[in-house]
Amino acid sequence: MPITTDDKRFNNIYCKNILSLYCEKDVSLFQFKITKGRRENYNYEINQHMMNKKMLWSKPIHFDKFKNKYNILFIIDNNSTDICLMYDTDNRPRDHWLDKFNTNGIIEMKLIGKLYLPIDDICKLFNYKNLGKQGKFQRIRTSYNDILSNLNNNLNS
Repeated sequence: MPITTDDKRFNNIYCKNILSLYCEKDVSLFQFKITKGRRENYNYEINQHMMNKKMLWSKPIHFDKFKNKYNILFIIDNNSTDICLMYDTDNRPRDHWLDKFNTNGIIEMKLIGKLYLPIDDICKLFNYKNLGKQGKFQRIRTSYNDILSNLNNNLNS
């Protein structure tokens, strides 16, 4: 059954409310855009999540500087964005991973929401003109409160 506009609106509001729970906390923000090369691996991790197993990913280069914060990751696709919390983990990399994808270590991701907004609206949330060069994690430098305010404005317009 296809997802309706009402379902998307409900999800967006629900996700905004979940994100609001972290507004008084010490957060660090990251994003990456799903590229053709990442799609298969990301789908694998989503399937792991659907089976109530851990979602794992290569650790971002600068993650250790922020590992004592709430690390929120926006995983951006053209029409939706998954939002995860990232945690340091001692888990082993997936058997199918190439060695180069675990040189910095591994993170565990916990899916906390999904925004059904086109990529242009996600850029506006971050006060970006575009996402720029992709292919790796990017830190989001826009303040968390600004992102929440932009999200609130987007959902109320």
